[in-house]
Amino acid sequence: MKMRKLSVCLSVITLLSLTGCNAESFFNGTSAGTEALSEQVGIAMPASEVEEHGITADTPYKTIGDEEGVLFETALNEEDIAGNAEVGLYDDTHTKVSDLYDDGTHGDRIAGDGIYSCRYAPEVTEESEKEYTIKINDFETEPTSVRFFDEITEEDVKATQQLKAQFDAAISAYTSPSGSVAKEDRDAVITTLKAIAEQMQLSGEVVEYRINSNENIVLKMSSGITYIHQVWEDGYDSGHCPQDISVWSCQPCKAGYDSDLADYMKKPDAGANALDSEFDNVEFSENLDDGEVTLNTVRTFTTDQIVLWHGHGGYDPKLHSYILTGHQTSDGALSSEDLVEDRVTVCGDVYAFTYRFVDAYCGDLSNSLIYLGTCNSGRDGVLANSFLKKNCRLYIGNSQSIRTKYNTTMIRSVAEYLAEEKRFLIFGLGYRTASEALAKAKEDNGKDDGSGRNSKPLLFGDSAYILGEKMNEEESSVVGKTEIASGSISLDAAYLSMKAGETATVQITKYPKGYEAADFVWTIEDTSIATNNGGTVKALAKGYTVLKVESTDKKLSQFCAVSVS
Repeated sequence: MKMRKLSVCLSVITLLSLTGCNAESFFNGTSAGTEALSEQVGIAMPASEVEEHGITADTPYKTIGDEEGVLFETALNEEDIAGNAEVGLYDDTHTKVSDLYDDGTHGDRIAGDGIYSCRYAPEVTEESEKEYTIKINDFETEPTSVRFFDEITEEDVKATQQLKAQFDAAISAYTSPSGSVAKEDRDAVITTLKAIAEQMQLSGEVVEYRINSNENIVLKMSSGITYIHQVWEDGYDSGHCPQDISVWSCQPCKAGYDSDLADYMKKPDAGANALDSEFDNVEFSENLDDGEVTLNTVRTFTTDQIVLWHGHGGYDPKLHSYILTGHQTSDGALSSEDLVEDRVTVCGDVYAFTYRFVDAYCGDLSNSLIYLGTCNSGRDGVLANSFLKKNCRLYIGNSQSIRTKYNTTMIRSVAEYLAEEKRFLIFGLGYRTASEALAKAKEDNGKDDGSGRNSKPLLFGDSAYILGEKMNEEESSVVGKTEIASGSISLDAAYLSMKAGETATVQITKYPKGYEAADFVWTIEDTSIATNNGGTVKALAKGYTVLKVESTDKKLSQFCAVSVS
């Protein structure tokens, strides 16, 4: 099937911070020379793709009575559009319930892009699962389903703690005092948890469950809450500018680490102090630990801010990256919409947030830099993209599950190198770019965490960003030009998923003033995986590579990830 991807503008910014179950159906769900781009730069990937003559819903779950409704979308081809095809949404009684639009109204994101949309709020009075299809003239798509749940109560949230206690007791023989398990015991733990989940599904307490790619168990409870039981592995974190800049250090899971890691828990704060010490208008203003780091902390991220976050995170194919906070579930239930639609999940006894939470609640993050130092925070770029869409200047996340000692050390090192001038003898050579700071940190601490997973931090944004330049009032005119350039070029795709032999074309959708097509050159990182001809990519062999377009004056660049199966 052809895919029409929702346009994702990879923000050009740089790094400043340290910065029985039918499980299968539920599962589908740097500038320092020429160092390999995949070692340094992450790609912000779209959270959803719209198939030509397919159907997508923006959420598979909804609270009864939620007036916002569900966003349904499909992509039409040129023949459909030229023929003014009739496009309608139908329910499971084969009744048309809404037209779809491509004019920027009724939930349509971009007028005239060939993706037709509607927001539909059905009259549902009891918990149930409904199927919907889209008809394009006489063609009807395969159905998609939406499950509707009652409002979530405090009792429903308390039930997750009973579930946590049940799971904890079942695997207590394998866990350390901090709750982690040894690598050799992981399979036994997963087998035990799966058996409990199967029984809960048979009894109706669980709607569906899955073992995700991180081998954690994810359950959609009959209340509508998504509960994740993380299986922590020993030693891992699984799991001059116009305004002053404030630095926040956030460690929501600090108390949960073993005592032998106490010195490593101090390193994120040391990095924040290094930024504060070097620049007069950078202030280390918030040092938040454990329960002080709540969901509201994330909602209050704002402009002109550096966030250095260390803690636990995970990845799931449906949820994408999720980040644990110190927000206790015992503090009371959240809104049904947040829990049912997976903006927030329950992980043990705390809440975690997903990209949907950032989309819904974070405001303008202009001139801000966010380093989420957790496992899997940069796994597929979806969470990164949510922050970049809010004008975040830089996002740093880790590619896989990552060792705690390496992770905290890299957070400190990257921050310190951003705040330190390069020098030759007695001459100052200016501050490092983001990618130079990351490369220097890797030189000191290793290019990855040495775990065999090769986990490492990735930059999402413009790797040429220099924090020191932002602090120098004399260079404000240069900074202004840089800001105009950044964000002024975008592509119609941030990610291509292809099969060997297929071709696809990526195009520039926006040119900065004074530039035209002839001013840009296209290259591809690994020509054994795919070839490139002016933005037209031909897939050759299985693997991952990166397509790059760069202006001939080297001031602008943009990237598209290419995955070949």
